[in-house]
Amino acid sequence: MDLWVQSELLDEFLDLCDKYNLYCKYDVKFIYTDTVKQFKKVIWAKNLTTTKVFWESIDSPNKWLIHVFISYKEEYVDKLYAYGWYPVVVKNRVIYKSYHDLTEFGYYLGYPECCRKFFFQKNDWRYYNFPYEIYQRSKEYDYRCNPFWKDIFPMSYIYHMPCKFDCADTIAYVNKIEKTLEKEDKKLLKNIRKYMKLPILSIREKITYAFKWNLIDKNTCIYNDYYELWDSRESDLSTYIKKWNKIKIEDNLVIFYNNDNIIYKYDTTKSDEIEKAFFIQFK
Repeated sequence: MDLWVQSELLDEFLDLCDKYNLYCKYDVKFIYTDTVKQFKKVIWAKNLTTTKVFWESIDSPNKWLIHVFISYKEEYVDKLYAYGWYPVVVKNRVIYKSYHDLTEFGYYLGYPECCRKFFFQKNDWRYYNFPYEIYQRSKEYDYRCNPFWKDIFPMSYIYHMPCKFDCADTIAYVNKIEKTLEKEDKKLLKNIRKYMKLPILSIREKITYAFKWNLIDKNTCIYNDYYELWDSRESDLSTYIKKWNKIKIEDNLVIFYNNDNIIYKYDTTKSDEIEKAFFIQFK
């Protein structure tokens, strides 16, 4: 896998890799930036995802996050290092990752081929809401194909976005993990399943929440607690979520209630991003 490790925790992380015989490589530091101002003059900047950072040499004294690659196989970590680069801005122009590098990266991450293909087809935030595209083509919602917790809470089996929420290859991959947990840590297994099955509100990939309670129907959820599943810098609706106890989706509106009293209406059509709100509860 690849991940972003805090600068001050890198030595501790490397010790962890040694302990578990993991091969590790790291390349650059990512420094958070004001995306609106810094990318205003960049040609094709609108084609990028919403996460934008400056990269600096690993030797830079600035502290933030380091891009790290790990694998049990030395060959794989070398391949991840080679193919695991992000689109870059050079002289105010975007240089995109090639199809070859994108698909090879997914292969060496161990992601199923069907998911890699669908990712290439639909993970374009200019034209698609990727979670909604997956949702539309799914007949069932298997908790083993739940990717929504992957960046915030250490309870996710998968880090890739599945091609369907009932993807057979993803389920087969997770079954191997669950068999190990059944032997090694039944308490953790039970806990993961509990969180994976909580109702989720997805507006887009970077505006996602999970709820403790239940869905009344496919467009209504009542709750008594919630979890933010992405970075609140994107769009923080928790101001409304944490005060009230019911959310309903009506066409393009996400409506927040205190019992039956409407408190706030969020209009997805007014966003600069492609937003398609839906509830999902994995089983």
